Amino acid sequence: MTEPKRASFDFSGQSVLVTGATSGLGAAIAEAFGASCADVVLAGRDPQRGSRLRERLRGLGRKVEFI
Repeated sequence: MTEPKRASFDFSGQSVLVTGATSGLGAAIAEAFGASCADVVLAGRDPQRGSRLRERLRGLGRKVEFI
């Protein structure tokens, strides 16, 4: 997967909850929020995909949890 583009929105200091984050649109939304400096809580049904996405977003310096 390619590195997400830097969004034009700044969510620094904000936390977001993304449901359906382990695939498709939910994963893309989580990546976009991470690129916008948000801390992200990921909710999804696939623990392996959730863990991979969590680590990718943490690599951007974000606080991320998967539930």
